[in-house]
Amino acid sequence: MNQTVKKILQVVCDYHKLPVAEVNSSCRKRELMQAKYRAIYFVEEIMSLTLDEIGKNFVAKKEYMDHATVIHAIKTIAGYCDIDKYYRQDMAVLRSCIYDELAGQIVQLPCEEVYMENDFYQN
Repeated sequence: MNQTVKKILQVVCDYHKLPVAEVNSSCRKRELMQAKYRAIYFVEEIMSLTLDEIGKNFVAKKEYMDHATVIHAIKTIAGYCDIDKYYRQDMAVLRSCIYDELAGQIVQLPCEEVYMENDFYQN
């Protein structure tokens, strides 16, 4: 796995308080998929990798994601951002954490998530 992709995945997992091994597994629990999709979204935004290269960094169904699954992940997150301002704000906080980590700075994650008022994608 690419080092930058590892850092992005680690920040997303830390933010959601989820273990990296579970998020990057074939498990399809909603909270794990949401974190994985967010990581894919940010990898695509930050890095100049092809969709296939992005997919090779993430596990799906006991193998690597194909380009169609990567496209689905990106469109899903973009769709949530388009219709939910709390989700969009939460993504902005997470984006800031990722950029801080990639810049080599210490990341202070928020204690409470911005979107708590809206449980749009939670169980």
